[in-house]
Amino acid sequence: MAAASTRRLSRRLTLIGATAAAGETFAIALGLAAPAQRANATIKTSDAECSLSDEQRIKAVSRVFETGSSRPAYDYVEDLGDGRGYTVSHYGFCSGTGDLLLVLKAYSSARPGNSLERYIEEIAELSAAGSGNVERLDGFAAAWRSESSEPRLQAACEGVADQLYFEPALDICRREALVLPIARLIIFDTILQHGNGDDADSVGALLGAMPPHDDESTFLLGLLKRRKQVLLHANDPATRETWAESASRVDALAILVLSNPLLNSPLHVVSSDFDDVIC
Repeated sequence: MAAASTRRLSRRLTLIGATAAAGETFAIALGLAAPAQRANATIKTSDAECSLSDEQRIKAVSRVFETGSSRPAYDYVEDLGDGRGYTVSHYGFCSGTGDLLLVLKAYSSARPGNSLERYIEEIAELSAAGSGNVERLDGFAAAWRSESSEPRLQAACEGVADQLYFEPALDICRREALVLPIARLIIFDTILQHGNGDDADSVGALLGAMPPHDDESTFLLGLLKRRKQVLLHANDPATRETWAESASRVDALAILVLSNPLLNSPLHVVSSDFDDVIC
């Protein structure tokens, strides 16, 4: 993948979570942060009541990590000061990395004359240079928020996310003989944050360091342990601080490996920084 395969950043959350004792015990054994216990937790969702597909559940979990909510946040736009320019939506497309450019081109193809179209040429130049400069994108944030409720922009976001993140995750799972729904979630979330390139912090590097597996859950827990070390000690200094703050997303994924690998309802996403229930 070209410039669009940027490593993803995560915004720090302040939610406090809880989990089952077994998940906590295994998390501690793996060197993962144990979640706090939440009193009087009641979860009433069931598979029969949930209309979300596996793909929708997977994306919802990553949204919890990225924005603090399982609900889509197409209107999100912010210059995080991370050298990648404007970051938009719950997928974290960036003006300096190429993926936002793909979104804008797809949207303009579906809805010519939209208010974001005038930024395509400038964002193409920024993406080619790998620049996080936003000085020449005056008015972009307001234009993005204004257009974010438009279904065709949302569809463009989903299409690019599938192209860059979800479909490659499925390909990796097939190649690595990973069949559990939690495996698809872990690989998708890793690509979303680390990128699908070949640098030292990428999903390719993480998988390349893993030995062949006989047991899928053991393999996934080992992969998560390696991923947490990368988050805590990233090779890229531009992402090091922010990634270290996001490391508890790995704890939440490890707990799901142990407690709900099929991603059945209720799907409880919990660690020291997260606490959400997805049907």
